Amino acid sequence: MSFKCFKIFPVFLFFLPVLLVSANTFSCNSCESCNQMIENAKPGDTVTLTSDITSSGNCIVIDKDGITFDCQGHTISDSDSGTGIQVSGDNVNVKNCGVKKFEYGINVNGSNSLLENNTAKDNSIIGIRLIDSSNHTLTGNLVEDNFLFGVLVYNVTNSSFTNNTVTGSLEAGISIADSKNNTLKNNTVSGNKVRGISLRNSTGNAIDNNNISHNQIDGIGLQENSSGNKIRNNTMRFNGNQNINPLDKSSEDNEIEYQYEISGRISQFKEAFTQLLEIPVLSTVFSNERINFYVNEKPEGYIVIRNSQIVDFGEDELSDQSMNVHITEEAIDKIAKGETTVEEALKDGEISYEGAGFLNSLRIGIYSFFFNVYSFFTGLGS
Repeated sequence: MSFKCFKIFPVFLFFLPVLLVSANTFSCNSCESCNQMIENAKPGDTVTLTSDITSSGNCIVIDKDGITFDCQGHTISDSDSGTGIQVSGDNVNVKNCGVKKFEYGINVNGSNSLLENNTAKDNSIIGIRLIDSSNHTLTGNLVEDNFLFGVLVYNVTNSSFTNNTVTGSLEAGISIADSKNNTLKNNTVSGNKVRGISLRNSTGNAIDNNNISHNQIDGIGLQENSSGNKIRNNTMRFNGNQNINPLDKSSEDNEIEYQYEISGRISQFKEAFTQLLEIPVLSTVFSNERINFYVNEKPEGYIVIRNSQIVDFGEDELSDQSMNVHITEEAIDKIAKGETTVEEALKDGEISYEGAGFLNSLRIGIYSFFFNVYSFFTGLGS
């Protein structure tokens, strides 16, 4: 009997460390209960949120190392004050969280964090902020409609940002300042009021294979000694000023190659329609339309007009268009070169338009009649 105990005892000692460090899962349903569970947790433990919660000011504080906080798809919300999730510990994983209407959605100053599949939305300053830290991974996050910046990265090194969507910020979608050796790859950064991605005093960063589009000023802006960065294989489309803009001489020495930019023909067509909307009668005809355009009968893209303003355009073909416009290749080239006008191309039959479907065809036919009358009395039809 004693011999059997002697054989079992070493086996027990072998498994004892595993038993002592086994991970636990704790559940919570309020800021207070979550913070209590985090305080009780040990490295490797997981705290799960079981319901949506509303806060007044700061909510979740993770100051322990090695904790996973999983919202399981639930949302933490406030009324534009405080921080939704504050991460001060190292090796922390925050996932599946919705964080909205705070000043800062998620704020991280611990290192080695993993932020995955979170949504930071409608925060009054910044959606996600990383500061004075390193070795982060952000992947699969949706960051939209945050007031100032979507993602702010300040004094951060050796971090990875992949497969995130950042849109609708007042300033830059992703702002990187005083940071180096970070990688941005396979992100979608669009619809920001100033720039898609901004680099300030940052070097050694890689910006690869991102979709950067519809940002009002620049796709990527570089300034204040932002040199030595690699910007490669990005899709750059419909950015207002420049796709890539070194804003000062200290930021001109970057490796830039293989950018895919919007085709010149679509830009030409947009310019042609901008001219067309300056004609009073045609600004009424085309006041609210979804238009596919065809060059020499081949589909080349679309334009969406709302209240006589172009609000969207691209290379695809709309399936729910209200109008089709046909233009010859020669006409669009001559318009772009200033050799003819949209009005003259309409008169010469180089531009024609038709409604899509019976009701739109009837409506466009009536508009066409009034345009012909307008052309006659203005001398265009002579």
